[in-house]
Amino acid sequence: MRILLVLSVLFWASLVNISFAVDLEKAKAVGNCEKCDFSNGDYKGLELIDIKADGSKFIKTDLTGCKINDCGECNFQGANLTNASFEMASIDEAVMDNATIINANFQKAYVDNPRFRAAKITKSNMKLIEASKGKFDNAIITDTSFEGAKLKYASFINAKLRNVNMSYANLSQATFENAVLDGVIFKKANLNETIFKNANLKGADFRGSDTTNMVFKTYNVDKIEGSLITSLTTCNDLKALGAIVDETTICPNK
Repeated sequence: MRILLVLSVLFWASLVNISFAVDLEKAKAVGNCEKCDFSNGDYKGLELIDIKADGSKFIKTDLTGCKINDCGECNFQGANLTNASFEMASIDEAVMDNATIINANFQKAYVDNPRFRAAKITKSNMKLIEASKGKFDNAIITDTSFEGAKLKYASFINAKLRNVNMSYANLSQATFENAVLDGVIFKKANLNETIFKNANLKGADFRGSDTTNMVFKTYNVDKIEGSLITSLTTCNDLKALGAIVDETTICPNK
């Protein structure tokens, strides 16, 4: 009878998505909290340092000031990650869609194939992050540094970036289609086959950049209303879009 009762409770709990309290004391003692569910909880200041938490859920969780360094395939969708630290963390394929990321530290984190779709990222440290194939579509990113970041194949479709430092980042074959790039610095970034289709380049800074192999097929000209241009041939084309260039910018047929 007791077994049937337990099974019944577990069955109904799964239907209504009830999360049982995580035994943090045990997790810290054994160094493991894989597939733990912290969803919808208040875990300000949570520290999961050297605790394997792969596959855990933090959906809509308040993780203000948290420190996590081993959380592959974890789900942080809608979480509050203000002042969070993922420095040098292994969090590959993490899902951070719709998360609030303010003053967070992701420096040197390994986050291959992450999802930051529609996330709000501001005043955060993304220096040297490994986020190849990352999805930043529809994200709002301000006052943040991706200096030296590995962002090959990353997607920033429809994203809004303001005062973002992409200097020395590997953006090879990344896409900024329909993105707003106000004050984004691309100094010495790898822009080989990087796509800027329909991007708003007003204020984008290409000083010290090689724009030779960037893709600008069919983008809107900001200052020439209603006009379209299919390819860039000189730095003057970039200037026509409001981008910042100088003698250090390498353009085709400069």
